[in-house]
Amino acid sequence: MDCWACERSDSGFDYRHFLTTSFLWASPAPTQWRGVQGFLLKNWSFNGIVTYQSGFPYTITQQGNRQNTGGAPQRPDYVPGQNPTLSNPSPDLWFNPAAFKFTDFKFGDVGRNTLRQPAMKTWDVGLFKEFPVKEGHRFQFRFEGFNLFNTPQFRAPNATLGAPAFGVITATWLDNRQMQVALKYLF
Repeated sequence: MDCWACERSDSGFDYRHFLTTSFLWASPAPTQWRGVQGFLLKNWSFNGIVTYQSGFPYTITQQGNRQNTGGAPQRPDYVPGQNPTLSNPSPDLWFNPAAFKFTDFKFGDVGRNTLRQPAMKTWDVGLFKEFPVKEGHRFQFRFEGFNLFNTPQFRAPNATLGAPAFGVITATWLDNRQMQVALKYLF
């Protein structure tokens, strides 16, 4: 092994920053709310889960058996003077592909898990209204939105040197916004 320092890295499931918070708000129900006003304003609840997480690390590899070891994955070399990170990465180009070159018959100097994929940001919320029927029985109207702000949650880019989409993000972790409405009978 030519580059022992290249093997020291963050674990593949390391994310440096992770924030998850949840909230629940139930509307107050003053006794003076009666009739139509009480029907419209009482028994509402609003809840949600907010998640912000930094991206996972990933490794740049190269296509083929250029090191003649038969093993995979094989890592390339850095190109001197080229910075692998971009100042304004986008899904169309997440890192600088010109910063990497193929190695032949030697181990590359690109380390393991040296780059990070995009962060994840989601807001999942629910709005509920309960309609009492009789003691211990009620209907509940539910509206729920997952990834409410429709923020794309991008996966890691194609990190295989020699692949046509090298450096390009082509997939997402989570679905786009999903909304659902339900009516439950609780007893």
